[in-house]
Amino acid sequence: MTRAKGWAARGVAAVALATMVAGCGSSTAPSSAAASSKPVYGGTFRVALPVDAGTLDPRLSQDTSATAVDSLIFNGLVAINNNLQAVPGLATRWKQVNPTTWDFYLRKGVEFSNGQPFTSQDVVYTFDTILNPKFNAPHAQLYAAIKSVVPIGKYEVQFNLSEPYAPLLSYLNMGIVPHGAGANADFATNPVGTGPYELKSWQRNNQITLVRNPHFYGSRPYLSQIDFVVMPDNTSQVNALKAGTLNMITSPLPPQDVITLEHDSSVNVQKETGLGIIYLNLNLKDPILKDLKVRQALDLLTNRKAITQQIYKGIDTPAATTLIPGTWAYDSSIQAPAFNVAQAKKLLAEDGWTKNSQGVLQKNGKTLSLTLSTYNDPNRVEILTYLQNVFSQVGIKANVVQQDWPTFIAGVMAGHFQVALIGWLGLVDPDKAMYEQFTTKGGFNWEGYSNSTVDSLLQQARTATTIAQRKTDYDQASKIVLHDLPYIVIADQGWVVITGKNVHGLQINRTGSFRDLASVWMSHN
Repeated sequence: MTRAKGWAARGVAAVALATMVAGCGSSTAPSSAAASSKPVYGGTFRVALPVDAGTLDPRLSQDTSATAVDSLIFNGLVAINNNLQAVPGLATRWKQVNPTTWDFYLRKGVEFSNGQPFTSQDVVYTFDTILNPKFNAPHAQLYAAIKSVVPIGKYEVQFNLSEPYAPLLSYLNMGIVPHGAGANADFATNPVGTGPYELKSWQRNNQITLVRNPHFYGSRPYLSQIDFVVMPDNTSQVNALKAGTLNMITSPLPPQDVITLEHDSSVNVQKETGLGIIYLNLNLKDPILKDLKVRQALDLLTNRKAITQQIYKGIDTPAATTLIPGTWAYDSSIQAPAFNVAQAKKLLAEDGWTKNSQGVLQKNGKTLSLTLSTYNDPNRVEILTYLQNVFSQVGIKANVVQQDWPTFIAGVMAGHFQVALIGWLGLVDPDKAMYEQFTTKGGFNWEGYSNSTVDSLLQQARTATTIAQRKTDYDQASKIVLHDLPYIVIADQGWVVITGKNVHGLQINRTGSFRDLASVWMSHN
């Protein structure tokens, strides 16, 4: 979700939950390392977070802030690169023995930040806890096909699956925790990992400070310290970057500021196609929204082009499905209907809605009144205000509500909403963009959507042995979802990273991982 999660949320989950882009793999300003002298060690690097992390236990995290910080504290068996390919992490290589058996060969000589040696037992423990229902790991469904993880000696593990599971590698970037970490009640606030940095301090809703991990197995990071500064106001982030009190800011950012900074010689702006969407989640259990024609009318009244051009200034792009452009699953032929007020009016009239004396549509004594909700993000609020005005033109009474992120997403997860504007990030595989969202029992199916054909297609796509078959399944499922409209997908998000001119060596990662900060250095002017 954009602000949160893999969820969307940063809107979500974030749950949560975030966010802008021009073109695939584009970069308006490359890293300035080439124009600089030899890399130097030292310095404190300050980067903004829009919200504080909820937990630093990677098994429990659901927000993008936690993902960013954890990517420097922990390593997974694999890492996911900018081409969405699995590359070696704590596993140096792997092989698929048969459709349901994978062997992973582990890196030797690795230690956790507390000096504890890394072995196969840590991998087994990490996934055993995730799969334990009592642990309540929010992304447990992503690993449900794992029947067992067993050690084969000290530096090899075997994953045994209940069935073939196509997206497995995409999800094995989960941070590995030391054996027994679950017994430590405060592991979420005092994490121990194998990454290039370790936690020094965490001042809630203020700052998370990382320092070099002296036990890191890889090259020594250049930066001595990384401060993640919680700064909810995007404009304040921009001002702090220009003043030099921040060294890096990332999406979501005000589009106007991104455009302005692209012409500012004091900063570098890098853009990359993102792995997120912005969408309207429609509560299908609501008496009004369970009516398909109402949902279809709302879809026709959602002017994706106007929203992306006027509010996001062309940085975000119109979208119809949860499948991400530039990935193998994307099908450009699947398009949302064009903005059409007349057709929306006609649909509502055919559905029996007529205007009362106040000009509000009503049917069987009930008015067509909707609450449009989101969290405190100016661009998100502007989208809902825009939609409110459009809806009112056809007789739909709409009320816009904005809340702080925790309150907003808690309400959505509890089903206490009608129309919620959210976002998903980190959609590294189409399975992550659809399975939990649209299967009947999916963990992120907050809208109450159920379609047996979609259930079958998404399950089939998980077990397919070829990309071609998976693509066929996702295309078919996307077309059905686009017809049924549990979501109105508005825009494809992107990833924008802006740094000061003295920051060198940064290669941005559109997954939202910050692990490449381990290669960044700063010149001292």
